[in-house]
Amino acid sequence: MSHVTVTSSETGLRKVEYRPSYIYTYSSRGPYLIPPSVYVEYNHGDIRMALDMEDVEALLYALGVAMVEHAVAVKESPAPIDPELVA
Repeated sequence: MSHVTVTSSETGLRKVEYRPSYIYTYSSRGPYLIPPSVYVEYNHGDIRMALDMEDVEALLYALGVAMVEHAVAVKESPAPIDPELVA
């Protein structure tokens, strides 16, 4: 299961790390399989995401769509007006 923690307005990607699955053993219980995940951390470590692989795949496709939409919007938008030319 994925979770997101946001505690700051800081921005800027700091690191993205793949974490493979592993076996965690409780002292009083049997072993527990931790599934693979991707850990994303932003500057100052105040914004962190731990995503399961299903959410990573969904986010990857959604980001691809957003990038295409942005490219289309930039291409179709009128050229910015230079304030010095208007004055």
